[in-house]
Amino acid sequence: MVCRAGSKVRPFNRRAPGAQGDHKIMDQRLQSGLGGLQRWMRQSAIAGLALLLAACAGTASRAPAAAAPGAPALAVDMQKFGGQWYLIAHVPYAEERDQLDSSIELRPRVDGGFDELYRYFDNSKMQSLVVPRSRYVAVAGSNNTRWVSHLRSLDSQMSLDVLYVDPDYRYAVVGESRRDLGWIYARDPVVDPATYQNLVAQLSQHGYQVAQLHRLSHSQVLVGNTRLAVP
Repeated sequence: MVCRAGSKVRPFNRRAPGAQGDHKIMDQRLQSGLGGLQRWMRQSAIAGLALLLAACAGTASRAPAAAAPGAPALAVDMQKFGGQWYLIAHVPYAEERDQLDSSIELRPRVDGGFDELYRYFDNSKMQSLVVPRSRYVAVAGSNNTRWVSHLRSLDSQMSLDVLYVDPDYRYAVVGESRRDLGWIYARDPVVDPATYQNLVAQLSQHGYQVAQLHRLSHSQVLVGNTRLAVP
Protein backbone atom coordinates (compact mmCIF):
# COMPACT_ATOMS: atom_id res chain seq x y z
CA MET A 1 0.00 0.00 0.00
CA VAL A 2 1.25 3.50 -0.91
CA CYS A 3 0.58 6.43 1.39
CA ARG A 4 0.22 9.82 -0.08
CA ALA A 5 2.00 12.77 1.49
CA GLY A 6 -0.14 14.62 3.99
CA SER A 7 -2.64 11.82 4.34
CA LYS A 8 -3.49 10.64 7.86
CA VAL A 9 -2.73 7.12 8.75
CA ARG A 10 -5.51 5.62 10.81
CA PRO A 11 -4.39 3.43 13.66
CA PHE A 12 -4.90 -0.29 13.03
CA ASN A 13 -7.69 -1.76 15.20
CA ARG A 14 -7.54 -5.55 15.62
CA ARG A 15 -11.20 -5.84 16.61
CA ALA A 16 -13.96 -5.07 14.26
CA PRO A 17 -16.97 -3.11 15.55
CA GLY A 18 -19.13 -5.33 17.71
CA ALA A 19 -16.35 -7.90 18.27
CA GLN A 20 -15.91 -6.86 21.92
CA GLY A 21 -19.52 -7.70 22.67
CA ASP A 22 -19.15 -11.04 20.95
CA HIS A 23 -16.10 -11.76 23.09
CA LYS A 24 -18.06 -11.13 26.28
CA ILE A 25 -20.79 -13.48 25.14
CA MET A 26 -18.21 -16.18 24.46
CA ASP A 27 -16.72 -15.65 27.91
CA GLN A 28 -20.15 -15.99 29.51
CA ARG A 29 -20.85 -19.18 27.55
CA LEU A 30 -17.47 -20.58 28.54
CA GLN A 31 -18.06 -19.82 32.21
CA SER A 32 -21.54 -21.33 31.97
CA GLY A 33 -20.07 -24.47 30.41
CA LEU A 34 -17.43 -24.73 33.11
CA GLY A 35 -20.06 -24.32 35.81
CA GLY A 36 -22.14 -27.10 34.28
CA LEU A 37 -19.11 -29.35 34.09
CA GLN A 38 -18.34 -28.72 37.76
CA ARG A 39 -21.96 -29.50 38.73
CA TRP A 40 -21.84 -32.72 36.70
CA MET A 41 -18.58 -33.76 38.37
CA ARG A 42 -20.02 -33.11 41.85
CA GLN A 43 -23.17 -35.07 41.07
CA SER A 44 -21.12 -37.98 39.66
CA ALA A 45 -18.93 -38.03 42.75
CA ILE A 46 -21.99 -38.10 45.05
CA ALA A 47 -23.58 -40.89 43.02
CA GLY A 48 -20.35 -42.89 43.08
CA LEU A 49 -20.06 -42.47 46.85
CA ALA A 50 -23.65 -43.64 47.31
CA LEU A 51 -22.95 -46.76 45.23
CA LEU A 52 -19.80 -47.47 47.24
CA LEU A 53 -21.64 -47.18 50.55
CA ALA A 54 -24.41 -49.46 49.28
CA ALA A 55 -21.83 -52.05 48.22
CA CYS A 56 -20.13 -51.90 51.63
CA ALA A 57 -23.49 -52.31 53.38
CA GLY A 58 -24.26 -55.34 51.23
CA THR A 59 -20.90 -56.89 52.06
CA ALA A 60 -21.41 -56.27 55.77
CA SER A 61 -24.83 -57.93 55.65
CA ARG A 62 -23.27 -61.06 54.16
CA ALA A 63 -20.56 -61.30 56.86
CA PRO A 64 -20.94 -64.24 59.27
CA ALA A 65 -22.71 -63.40 62.50
CA ALA A 66 -20.69 -63.35 65.73
CA ALA A 67 -21.91 -64.02 69.25
CA ALA A 68 -23.34 -60.87 70.82
CA PRO A 69 -21.88 -59.70 74.15
CA GLY A 70 -23.67 -61.55 76.93
CA ALA A 71 -24.80 -64.39 74.63
CA PRO A 72 -23.82 -68.05 75.11
CA ALA A 73 -21.23 -69.75 72.93
CA LEU A 74 -22.33 -70.21 69.32
CA ALA A 75 -22.17 -74.02 69.38
CA VAL A 76 -20.79 -76.90 71.44
CA ASP A 77 -19.40 -80.14 70.03
CA MET A 78 -20.91 -82.89 72.16
CA GLN A 79 -18.13 -85.40 71.58
CA LYS A 80 -15.41 -82.90 72.48
CA PHE A 81 -17.28 -81.54 75.50
CA GLY A 82 -17.65 -84.86 77.28
CA GLY A 83 -15.09 -86.41 79.61
CA GLN A 84 -13.40 -85.15 82.75
CA TRP A 85 -13.29 -81.49 83.80
CA TYR A 86 -11.54 -80.14 86.89
CA LEU A 87 -13.53 -77.55 88.81
CA ILE A 88 -11.23 -74.52 89.00
CA ALA A 89 -13.63 -71.99 90.52
CA HIS A 90 -17.31 -71.69 91.35
CA VAL A 91 -19.99 -69.77 93.22
CA PRO A 92 -20.61 -72.33 95.98
CA TYR A 93 -24.03 -73.80 96.72
CA ALA A 94 -25.47 -76.77 98.62
CA GLU A 95 -24.10 -79.45 96.29
CA GLU A 96 -20.61 -77.94 96.20
CA ARG A 97 -19.08 -76.72 99.42
CA ASP A 98 -15.55 -75.86 98.31
CA GLN A 99 -14.45 -79.48 98.42
CA LEU A 100 -10.85 -80.22 97.54
CA ASP A 101 -9.97 -81.98 94.31
CA SER A 102 -13.42 -81.37 92.81
CA SER A 103 -14.03 -82.54 89.27
CA ILE A 104 -16.85 -83.77 87.09
CA GLU A 105 -17.04 -86.46 84.47
CA LEU A 106 -19.62 -86.09 81.70
CA ARG A 107 -20.62 -89.50 80.38
CA PRO A 108 -22.55 -89.46 77.08
CA ARG A 109 -25.96 -91.11 76.96
CA VAL A 110 -27.61 -92.65 73.93
CA ASP A 111 -30.26 -89.89 73.90
CA GLY A 112 -27.58 -87.23 73.34
CA GLY A 113 -27.35 -85.97 76.92
CA PHE A 114 -24.81 -86.50 79.69
CA ASP A 115 -24.74 -88.18 83.08
CA GLU A 116 -22.51 -86.32 85.51
CA LEU A 117 -20.27 -87.95 88.10
CA TYR A 118 -18.98 -85.53 90.74
CA ARG A 119 -15.66 -86.38 92.39
CA TYR A 120 -14.22 -84.65 95.46
CA PHE A 121 -12.19 -85.24 98.62
CA ASP A 122 -14.20 -85.58 101.82
CA ASN A 123 -12.23 -84.15 104.74
CA SER A 124 -14.39 -85.80 107.39
CA LYS A 125 -13.87 -89.25 105.90
CA MET A 126 -10.37 -88.60 104.56
CA GLN A 127 -11.54 -90.28 101.40
CA SER A 128 -11.94 -89.44 97.71
CA LEU A 129 -15.62 -89.88 96.82
CA VAL A 130 -17.69 -89.97 93.65
CA VAL A 131 -21.37 -88.99 93.42
CA PRO A 132 -23.75 -89.63 90.48
CA ARG A 133 -25.06 -86.10 90.70
CA SER A 134 -26.85 -84.74 87.64
CA ARG A 135 -28.48 -85.66 84.38
CA TYR A 136 -28.03 -83.16 81.54
CA VAL A 137 -30.47 -82.65 78.67
CA ALA A 138 -29.68 -80.23 75.82
CA VAL A 139 -32.29 -77.59 74.98
CA ALA A 140 -33.58 -78.12 71.43
CA GLY A 141 -32.36 -75.52 68.93
CA SER A 142 -29.56 -74.23 71.18
CA ASN A 143 -26.66 -75.92 69.32
CA ASN A 144 -25.88 -77.68 72.63
CA THR A 145 -25.09 -74.38 74.39
CA ARG A 146 -28.07 -74.55 76.76
CA TRP A 147 -28.81 -77.40 79.10
CA VAL A 148 -31.23 -78.45 81.79
CA SER A 149 -29.48 -80.13 84.72
CA HIS A 150 -31.63 -82.51 86.78
CA LEU A 151 -30.06 -82.77 90.24
CA ARG A 152 -30.62 -86.19 91.75
CA SER A 153 -30.11 -85.44 95.44
CA LEU A 154 -32.09 -82.19 95.53
CA ASP A 155 -34.80 -83.44 93.18
CA SER A 156 -34.66 -80.15 91.30
CA GLN A 157 -33.32 -78.75 88.07
CA MET A 158 -31.25 -75.82 86.82
CA SER A 159 -31.00 -74.11 83.45
CA LEU A 160 -27.37 -73.78 82.38
CA ASP A 161 -25.57 -71.92 79.58
CA VAL A 162 -22.19 -72.83 78.17
CA LEU A 163 -20.82 -69.28 78.06
CA TYR A 164 -17.40 -70.09 76.66
CA VAL A 165 -15.34 -73.00 75.44
CA ASP A 166 -11.95 -72.64 73.77
CA PRO A 167 -11.29 -74.19 70.32
CA ASP A 168 -9.30 -77.06 71.85
CA TYR A 169 -11.92 -77.75 74.54
CA ARG A 170 -9.37 -77.30 77.32
CA TYR A 171 -11.35 -74.64 79.19
CA ALA A 172 -15.06 -74.02 79.69
CA VAL A 173 -17.18 -71.44 81.49
CA VAL A 174 -20.73 -72.38 82.48
CA GLY A 175 -23.36 -70.18 84.09
CA GLU A 176 -26.78 -70.70 85.64
CA SER A 177 -29.34 -68.80 83.56
CA ARG A 178 -30.42 -66.54 86.45
CA ARG A 179 -26.75 -65.54 86.86
CA ASP A 180 -26.69 -66.71 90.50
CA LEU A 181 -24.16 -69.52 89.98
CA GLY A 182 -21.12 -69.93 87.77
CA TRP A 183 -18.37 -72.46 87.13
CA ILE A 184 -14.92 -72.43 85.54
CA TYR A 185 -13.64 -75.78 84.28
CA ALA A 186 -10.34 -77.00 82.83
CA ARG A 187 -8.96 -80.29 81.62
CA ASP A 188 -5.95 -79.89 83.90
CA PRO A 189 -6.10 -79.16 87.65
CA VAL A 190 -3.66 -76.24 87.37
CA VAL A 191 -4.45 -73.08 85.39
CA ASP A 192 -1.93 -70.27 84.98
CA PRO A 193 -2.92 -66.82 86.37
CA ALA A 194 -3.35 -65.11 82.99
CA THR A 195 -5.65 -67.83 81.65
CA TYR A 196 -7.63 -67.84 84.89
CA GLN A 197 -8.22 -64.08 84.68
CA ASN A 198 -9.40 -64.45 81.08
CA LEU A 199 -11.90 -67.11 82.16
CA VAL A 200 -13.14 -64.94 85.02
CA ALA A 201 -13.59 -62.10 82.52
CA GLN A 202 -15.90 -64.35 80.49
CA LEU A 203 -18.23 -64.65 83.48
CA SER A 204 -18.02 -60.93 84.17
CA GLN A 205 -18.87 -60.03 80.57
CA HIS A 206 -22.03 -62.12 80.86
CA GLY A 207 -23.21 -60.26 83.96
CA TYR A 208 -22.12 -62.64 86.74
CA GLN A 209 -20.87 -61.41 90.12
CA VAL A 210 -17.30 -62.64 89.94
CA ALA A 211 -16.56 -61.32 93.43
CA GLN A 212 -18.49 -64.35 94.73
CA LEU A 213 -16.23 -66.83 92.93
CA HIS A 214 -14.25 -69.26 95.08
CA ARG A 215 -11.10 -70.70 93.55
CA LEU A 216 -10.63 -74.35 94.48
CA SER A 217 -7.52 -76.31 95.38
CA HIS A 218 -6.31 -79.50 93.77
CA SER A 219 -3.76 -81.65 95.57
CA GLN A 220 -3.47 -84.02 92.58
CA VAL A 221 -3.06 -86.79 95.17
CA LEU A 222 -5.62 -89.57 95.38
CA VAL A 223 -6.19 -90.63 98.98
CA GLY A 224 -7.35 -94.23 99.05
CA ASN A 225 -9.47 -95.76 96.32
CA THR A 226 -12.25 -93.51 95.12
CA ARG A 227 -15.55 -94.95 96.34
CA LEU A 228 -19.19 -94.17 95.78
CA ALA A 229 -20.54 -91.65 98.26
CA VAL A 230 -23.44 -92.82 100.42
CA PRO A 231 -26.23 -90.21 100.59
